[in-house]
Amino acid sequence: MLLLMIHVYLSASMEPVIHRILEAVTRRKTTLENVNWWNSAAMYPFIFLGICHLASPTSTSRLILELLMLLVFVLSYAFMIRLINDRFDIDSDALGGKRNLYNTTSGAWLDFLIVCFALLVVFIWTPLSKNPYLTIIIASFAPIAGILYSHRLIRLKERGFWAALTDSVYVFVLPSAVLISIGSKSEFVLFGACMFLWIYGLPNMLYHHLADLDHDELSNTRTFGRSYPELSKKLIKVFSLIVSLSILLALGYGTLKFLDRPYVFCIVFGLLIWTEFSRDTRSKHSYLLWIHTKWFLARQVLLAFFLCYTWMEEAYVLFGAGIILFGQLFWWRLVSLYTNILMPTLRLIRKLYFLIRKGSSLGVNYSIYWLFRLFGVNLKTLNTSAMGYFRSRLKK
Repeated sequence: MLLLMIHVYLSASMEPVIHRILEAVTRRKTTLENVNWWNSAAMYPFIFLGICHLASPTSTSRLILELLMLLVFVLSYAFMIRLINDRFDIDSDALGGKRNLYNTTSGAWLDFLIVCFALLVVFIWTPLSKNPYLTIIIASFAPIAGILYSHRLIRLKERGFWAALTDSVYVFVLPSAVLISIGSKSEFVLFGACMFLWIYGLPNMLYHHLADLDHDELSNTRTFGRSYPELSKKLIKVFSLIVSLSILLALGYGTLKFLDRPYVFCIVFGLLIWTEFSRDTRSKHSYLLWIHTKWFLARQVLLAFFLCYTWMEEAYVLFGAGIILFGQLFWWRLVSLYTNILMPTLRLIRKLYFLIRKGSSLGVNYSIYWLFRLFGVNLKTLNTSAMGYFRSRLKK
């Protein structure tokens, strides 16, 4: 309950917190569109940090320090991505009517922030990493990938499918790869995890290009989604199917192997599926959006499995941190569960209670009435109850 209260205090999302921090450092009001990255990708560095801790347990104070460092790392990464993108999209955003921080804030100040955030991203984990050189190399690819994606001389953003591949790498793969690299057995899991996250991020990147078509047409930005919209839709479906099947198989194996009470996660999984598919979004939006939103259920399911595992391992600090930082992923589902299942169920139980109570009362009364009739006593004629009849007989 305390964790839920803390989470509600954070306005049911970490995004308002990110907004306030960015407004402070940029000295201006802003509506940071890219903070959706928190909900879509920031969860995975947290999970990999938790896996490193569970594989090599440390003290609670050390874990809290690492969680605070993770928060700084994730925020720095999100701000760096946004600012690098804005740095090289000033002209195209002006043509497309899209908000750009460089049009409202000192460019020198924002360039300084990019350097600061990039240094934090590259070096913050070095003191704790068991593979410091590997961590620095992987983290260095993050600002490099952002520049390759956006810089006007290279601009992979307009180089066909390279845009989606690069976007997926620096949005989904690199932040998690940095966290994986700090562990003692990182080399064995780094490649597989990166490949999965690369494929995992592709549908999101392709959909982002399609959702930005109006702006790209105004600014004459030739993204892959604008050049090949139908192919993009097909690729979204293909990659979504691959991701969904992979996660389903992995969860089935992990539930049976790692969870002592697999039925708990199965119940949570069933409720997530029900709340997701009970919404009639397919009739309200395009089929593509329906596929996209259902695919994003993966992040809630993976986080739910990880939280179940941390609870089983009695890693309550990790469990609490997951609820506080990413509990908003479940918030509307809890509301949906309460309004669509619990409230109707409680109303039905209340109606059934009164119905059963009334039926039982009638059944008992008629049984008593006919029992007395067997002995020649008509309680209706006497206008009394069974207890009243016995009292009258005792008085005589």
